[in-house]
Amino acid sequence: MDMVPIRISPKVHTALKVLAAATGVTMRSLAEEAIKRGIREEASGDQKLAQAIELILEGEGNLEEAAS
Repeated sequence: MDMVPIRISPKVHTALKVLAAATGVTMRSLAEEAIKRGIREEASGDQKLAQAIELILEGEGNLEEAAS
């Protein structure tokens, strides 16, 4: 899977680093799951958008399909 960089505040980075150290889960895994949860939560008010987001996150869709 291709990855893209994101910018987060130093405080969030430190909190993520501490959580990763305490749980033994990678920072990448923790961040990705938290971002997915946030995306799903933001999209939950619009059923069509929520369905499109799920298709994309499950790897079964793309932006062109989601836009239709």
